[in-house]
Amino acid sequence: MRKVLLCAVLCTVFCVAAFARSDEDKRSAFQFSFVYPLSTNGRLAYIYDNGFSLNLLAGISRSESAGAFGGLANVVRYDLNGVAVAGLVNLVGHGAHGFSMTGLANYSGRERKGIHIAGFGNHTVGRFRGLQFGGMTNMVFHSVQGFSVAGLTNLIGGDSNGLTFAGLANLVGGDMNGFSLAGTLNISSGYGSGIQISGLSNVTTGVVTGLQFAGIANIAGETKGLQFAGLVNVARKVKGVQFAGLVNVADSCDYPIGIVNLIRSGEKSIALLYDETGNATASFRSGGKVLYGVAGFGVNTRIGTRALILEAGWGARVKFGSALRLNNELTTKHVAFTNKATFKSSYTLSLAWRIIKSAEIFAGPSISYMYSNDPRNDEIFPSASLWEKRNNAKHQAIFAGYSAGIQYLF
Repeated sequence: MRKVLLCAVLCTVFCVAAFARSDEDKRSAFQFSFVYPLSTNGRLAYIYDNGFSLNLLAGISRSESAGAFGGLANVVRYDLNGVAVAGLVNLVGHGAHGFSMTGLANYSGRERKGIHIAGFGNHTVGRFRGLQFGGMTNMVFHSVQGFSVAGLTNLIGGDSNGLTFAGLANLVGGDMNGFSLAGTLNISSGYGSGIQISGLSNVTTGVVTGLQFAGIANIAGETKGLQFAGLVNVARKVKGVQFAGLVNVADSCDYPIGIVNLIRSGEKSIALLYDETGNATASFRSGGKVLYGVAGFGVNTRIGTRALILEAGWGARVKFGSALRLNNELTTKHVAFTNKATFKSSYTLSLAWRIIKSAEIFAGPSISYMYSNDPRNDEIFPSASLWEKRNNAKHQAIFAGYSAGIQYLF
């Protein structure tokens, strides 16, 4: 409680002194202070330009050219240059240039340059250049050029150039240039350029140029480069690649890589197909002009009640005119959900023919790898294989096959 009251008193003194008027600014090579006004500069300490100040508890000055040391606080109305060390806070009205370290916080009203370390956080109203480290948060309300590290949050009101790192979140109100890394969340409401990496999600409402990488989700207005997310990517216009473990959403993107791709200017279809192992599936294909995803389910016609199938994969299409195209697909089917496992992974090259505007038929050869540790599913393995290995525990095979079907486009 005593520390809180003392900090309140110091802040009040700073505010009063900041607006105080004097007919003359004074200079002193050295100031020794216990607490204002008990100092070598007396009650007029706030109008002195000092070389260096030694403040046992707290001191106030107009400026410091070489630095200041305060047991609790250093209060400087204008500029502080050099080394500033305080047990609790450094309060600088204009610019802080050099090295400053406090147990609690560094505050600068206009700009900050150099290296600044605070046990809790750094607060700069203007521009920051250099390195700042806050145990919890760094707040800059204009721009950052350099390296900013916070245990919890980086909050930047303008540009961000260089590296910004936070254990929880980076919040950038304007541009973000360079490298931004957050353990949980990056948010940039303006233009983002470079690399954004987050353990949870990246959110940029403007333009992202470069790489967005998130453990769960990326959200961007416009993306030029690569969006990579463990779960979901959302963007307005993408010039490059969207890669997500599950879903990509965009107004336009020719190269989405995901199981489900909801691209407004792209293509979506429902397909019914059959292959050489007796798998009959219905699948949803969605994507852009080139890449698309495959998600489906079905049954195997050879193994009765244990016949449920789930399918996932990716494809790429090459068009030959308006009616013909070649589809390249990599898919995996989980066949027959029991306490045993049966998988079939395939590469299929099929020729598709658009018979009417919204429907096409397709067929083509495939090469597949199948694995099963359920002997009851041996009957779905083909009789002829390119390679086969079988024992009492498992059955594996590589073989050639086919796939054929029809799909409705919308």
